[in-house]
Amino acid sequence: MKVYHPAGAYSVQDKKEFAEKVTAMYSRIPISKFYVVMIFEEVAAESSYVGGASHGKFVRLKLEHMARTLPEIPPPFESHAEKRWVKENKVSPYGLQEKLPVGAAASHRAKPAV
Repeated sequence: MKVYHPAGAYSVQDKKEFAEKVTAMYSRIPISKFYVVMIFEEVAAESSYVGGASHGKFVRLKLEHMARTLPEIPPPFESHAEKRWVKENKVSPYGLQEKLPVGAAASHRAKPAV
């Protein structure tokens, strides 16, 4: 997430708390914390325009959801591999079996005859 803001709008502590809260929100999905990247960029008052008019007290958030848009890089949603990535909080290789959704392996087993 990129946060464009007026100079001095956020203290170092504000930025830290904002990043921690956003990370906590995404980790409840769950998405690995390493996907949450926040960049705070100060914008000079004379460099911010809204509707064609100068606006020096405007905050803009720009979000990119890479975890769900990069094909074949992250594991599939709710797969065994994704659950492992969330737990370990790091990228690691995964195989074909780990691409299955959690609980899928049990549903594909043969059912006992009655």
